[in-house]
Amino acid sequence: QQLPKISNEPLKIWIYSELGWLYYTYNYYEKAYEYVLMASKTIEKSKSNSFIFAEDTFVHLSYFYFTIKDFEKSIYYSNKALTFLDESNSNYSALQNNLANVYFELQDYETASKYYKKAKEISYRNKDLLRYAKVLGDYAKYFMLNKNFDLAEELLLEDIRISKELNADRNTMFAQLRLASMYLSNQEIAKSKNLLQQAHSY
Repeated sequence: QQLPKISNEPLKIWIYSELGWLYYTYNYYEKAYEYVLMASKTIEKSKSNSFIFAEDTFVHLSYFYFTIKDFEKSIYYSNKALTFLDESNSNYSALQNNLANVYFELQDYETASKYYKKAKEISYRNKDLLRYAKVLGDYAKYFMLNKNFDLAEELLLEDIRISKELNADRNTMFAQLRLASMYLSNQEIAKSKNLLQQAHSY
């Protein structure tokens, strides 16, 4: 109730975005949206270009808007966040991957591929292995779409291998489900069933 009374706009934006991210993290999307919307409106009305923890604020907003499929705003906040980062920052490749996923959803597949490629190169160069694995798993969608199933399988198997080594169970499960789905669509039932059983254990 006291938040609207705060006169410091950068502080208000940061608090709104942090509260939105907190609710988002625990899957309370309606409550999260309430605070994300207030953060966005305050940013739009603000005459200041100074922000508190700008990187976190814009990264969180870009991810949330992707989740609710407001792709225009996700692109806007991703690009906004990138102005505060350099390529050595782990969020840089994560945002490239987010932009790739946005353009993939918008069916601009060639633009998506360019962002996937950049995210892959940067995360590999930075030795950010979990991010690299996630990018491989997402990039596989592009090759599945183009019926290059061998390369899609290669990327997903590498995603699974790295994720297992890092004990990243959630990411392992997602990659297994994506690969199982591809096997199923190609009538490779035994392979699909095996992967689904592994994913279920996670």
